[in-house]
Formats: sequence, C-alpha cells, structure tokens
Amino acid sequence: MYPTLTGETVAYILEHSESKMLFVGKLDKKPWEEMKTGVPGALGKVSFPMKPDGDWGETWDSIIEKTEPIKEMVERTPDEIATIIYTSGTSDAVFLIIIFCSWFLPRALDVNSKPIS
Repeated sequence: MYPTLTGETVAYILEHSESKMLFVGKLDKKPWEEMKTGVPGALGKVSFPMKPDGDWGETWDSIIEKTEPIKEMVERTPDEIATIIYTSGTSDAVFLIIIFCSWFLPRALDVNSKPIS
C-alpha cells in the first residue's frame, strides 16, 4: 500500500483482499498515524527494519532465522493468481487488478535470455 492512503482505504483493501497478514517496513510517522487507523487489531503483523514505532509482534529477521529454506520449487499453473494490486484511478476509489501466473510465467522463463516486455 502506498503511504498516502487514508485509514478508511486501508481498512477497505485489507477487508476486500481477505488479508491474513500485514508486512510493514519503512514508513514515516505522519502517514503511518493515519494508515494504522484502518488496520484491524487481530490482523497478523510482521515488521521489516525501519518500521514505524509500535508493537509488531514478529520481525522478518526472526521468521527467517527459525524457518527452514524451501527445498523444492513449487510449480504454478497458469490459472493461479500470482498477485493482486490495488491502485487509484482518477477518482478516490481504489481499483483491483488481478494478475495470473499465465502473465508471469513466460516472462519469468525468459528473464535470463532477453529483456522482459
């Protein structure tokens, strides 16, 4: 999420996306004070270095330290969702963009052989 969002928009995005975890990194105090009003208290939180002050439960470094590395690559199918993006348009409303693996897979496979288009 970008740092100009209101607490109301943050709440909408987190609810609409059915988010289970919030990863927070570098944010200045002013935007975070507004944004955090939209973060549900029960939502899991993980902090990266340079996070805003506050109680963040677990840090990214502690998760990496106690987690075994992935041993095998997970194969994805073209119809799986790769990522979702919320963006603003010309109005105040946010828009959802869904990107499927079918868009990413051919580009990822070619990343070492030619520029991504």
